[in-house]
Amino acid sequence: MQRRIKIAFLSALMILAAIAMAENAPVTLEDDIGISVGGVWYPVLNDFAPLMEALGEPVETIAAPSCVFKGEDKEFVYEGMSVYTNPLGEIDVWYEAYITGGDFETSRGIGIGASADDVINAYGENYYCESEDKMTYSLTGDPDDYSSPCIIFTLSDDTVTCIDIYYPTNTL
Repeated sequence: MQRRIKIAFLSALMILAAIAMAENAPVTLEDDIGISVGGVWYPVLNDFAPLMEALGEPVETIAAPSCVFKGEDKEFVYEGMSVYTNPLGEIDVWYEAYITGGDFETSRGIGIGASADDVINAYGENYYCESEDKMTYSLTGDPDDYSSPCIIFTLSDDTVTCIDIYYPTNTL
């Protein structure tokens, strides 16, 4: 009987450890650098049209000649979020989602209003600070690697006020 209890206890510990490790897994391009809308995952550096269809018509669209690509860079403004695109061929490819409100969340469930502890519990301790109010998780984890896709959490009074999901396309 005691042996069964020990086995059950050890099994439970292994499951809890696996869950904790999965929650603190490194940031990846496939799983983290994108946005989920209505339960559908939209990875960065893809055609903006499907994401726009999921988000609906923007409140405002701002366009300007691109400094890097042929065509126009655009900002699509929604309540609580802006999405930025670059022209690549015939499509607008989105490279950044700047979230300041609404029900938008990261792939790990972090949204506006989350605490710094919530962020650390979801993403782990491998972040760096560009300033006292920013926690940055990048693919490389190197604060000097400006070409690394990243998620930046801006905090005020220990509360997430902005989430910037970003892929620096000027390095492509």
